[in-house]
Amino acid sequence: MESYVNIMKEASIFMIVAEMLIQLIPSAEYGKYIRFLMDLICIMILFLPIVSMLREDVAADYAEEIRMEEESLEKEINVWGDRIYSLLVENFSETGEGETN
Repeated sequence: MESYVNIMKEASIFMIVAEMLIQLIPSAEYGKYIRFLMDLICIMILFLPIVSMLREDVAADYAEEIRMEEESLEKEINVWGDRIYSLLVENFSETGEGETN
C-alpha cells in the first residue's frame, strides 16, 4: 500500500512542477504540445510501477517452475550418471583390463 502512496506522491509533485513549467512558457502556441508531453509522462509515472509489480508476480511463478524443472533434471542427470558408471564398470570387468598377470 505504501508503494501506491509513493507513486501518487511522485505523480502529484511532477504534475505541480509540470504546471509551473507550462505557466512559464512565453509562447502559448507550444503550450498544448508541452501539456500533452507532460500528460504522457504523468501516465508513465502512474502505470509503469504497477506494470513492473505485475511482472514481478509473473516472474515469481516462473521461478518456482524453473526450480522444479532444475530438480527433475538433476535427478535425471544422476540416474544417467549411475547408468554410465555401471556400464563402464561392466565393460571394464568384461575386457579384463586392470587385472595383473
